[in-house]
Amino acid sequence: MLPLASLSACNEPDFPAAAADLPNTSLRTVRLRKNLGVVTLRVPVSYDTLFSWTDKSGCTTYADTKYRFQPRQFPIAPETGYVYLNTPGDSVQQLTISHNQDVTPNYRKVDVQRARTITEQTLAAKGVPWYEVTVETIQGRTFLMTKADYSCAFNGIYKTAEASTIFRGVGVSLAFTLQSRQPRPDSITNNFFRDSEKLLRTIHLAEVPKAEAGL
Repeated sequence: MLPLASLSACNEPDFPAAAADLPNTSLRTVRLRKNLGVVTLRVPVSYDTLFSWTDKSGCTTYADTKYRFQPRQFPIAPETGYVYLNTPGDSVQQLTISHNQDVTPNYRKVDVQRARTITEQTLAAKGVPWYEVTVETIQGRTFLMTKADYSCAFNGIYKTAEASTIFRGVGVSLAFTLQSRQPRPDSITNNFFRDSEKLLRTIHLAEVPKAEAGL
């Protein structure tokens, strides 16, 4: 697991409308490993810790590289397969960016509507109490947006909002997660889906400049 610098994206494109509509957020950038690309989006200012690790590292084919933003007061609990190195405490607020560790292009063209149907069927089969799957275009790129509320089954609060896409032939996802064992609604809980969607709509994916990539 590697700690990463959580830096403002000074030279990356910002979106004034999004910035004005999202107080207490800042523009952040993450350079994906193996020069896959650079991800930029707005993140809550409170998410002041960024680290990276390899999930499912024992299986190269299915291993994922992950990058996580979260508040520093929460325990760092990187999952590995279905096992957590450290069980999260009462509350979890985080943004996780992930892609396959092997960045060899595996996708040429994806039927996003079929992907939407499969996602809906999977969530329904799992008995997820509430979910919504949509297709959106963000900065000219097609994303599958998935919102799910597992709270009833979780015996607390457990919500996720995820945007996934294909970038340079590799699947990339960005997911906000809110989890709490204390089912006390507050503004963060009540506005989670609305605020997460706004943040996800500021996503910008770009290739690493050739000069920086050493090409």
